[in-house]
Amino acid sequence: MRSKKRWRHYCDYCKKSGAQGPTMERHEAHCTLNPQRGCRMCEAAGLEQQPMEDLIEALDNGRALGDCDAEGMKELRKLAQGCPACMLAAIRIRHAGGPGAQETWDFDFRQEANRFWARLNEEGE
Repeated sequence: MRSKKRWRHYCDYCKKSGAQGPTMERHEAHCTLNPQRGCRMCEAAGLEQQPMEDLIEALDNGRALGDCDAEGMKELRKLAQGCPACMLAAIRIRHAGGPGAQETWDFDFRQEANRFWARLNEEGE
């Protein structure tokens, strides 16, 4: 009989796990549930990342937990400079909308990312 011990590494912020520590450390540094995360999209675009507290406050703006309206998303989009990763992080950390309430806030990460990169590419030309 053979026995092997295999380490499993877990993100402190989400449910993601992996077999390699350095990979999970890199994930954790940029995890959208990490309030102190570093944004790779802002970095790649040359934008200054805004503090997560400010992004959540823009999204929240006095509304109750789970309540997010078009005005909150508009404020969040403006403050995040259109960065979809920062917007997603603020939404996830704040739990805006809750399960099944996606219709109440206007956010689709894939569409936001496509618009973000298209806008940056146009500005760079």
